[in-house]
Amino acid sequence: MNARTYSLTVPAPKSRVFAYLADVENLPEWATEFCQGLEVIDGEHWATTPAGKVLCRIRAHEPTGTIDYLAGPSKDQLAAWPARVVELSDEQSLFQFTVMQLPGMSDDEFAAHCAGLQKEFRNILCALETVHV
Repeated sequence: MNARTYSLTVPAPKSRVFAYLADVENLPEWATEFCQGLEVIDGEHWATTPAGKVLCRIRAHEPTGTIDYLAGPSKDQLAAWPARVVELSDEQSLFQFTVMQLPGMSDDEFAAHCAGLQKEFRNILCALETVHV
């Protein structure tokens, strides 16, 4: 299995970056390559993706900055993508996200996921950049 970790420096405090990225409701705003829509069915979040509907969960721990993004066809078949938000200063954070090549995913599909994440990083910056006066 291949894995690649990508990093993004965000000009915003860790608390703000973490709160935004750990909220499943924000997925359609920033994870646009993955999530074209989100709906709640029986208390569970389901994302509309290029591959169809998948169950989405986020397991987050603010003190360590860890965020596990979980998605799959059912609660018994969730794959995990680990991420972390690290404080660099009072007004700057680092977001790290690891893209995993899941079983059955071709090298081309994996490369497309990696490229998609890099596009989504721009969305994160647009949502979280702080305007300095």
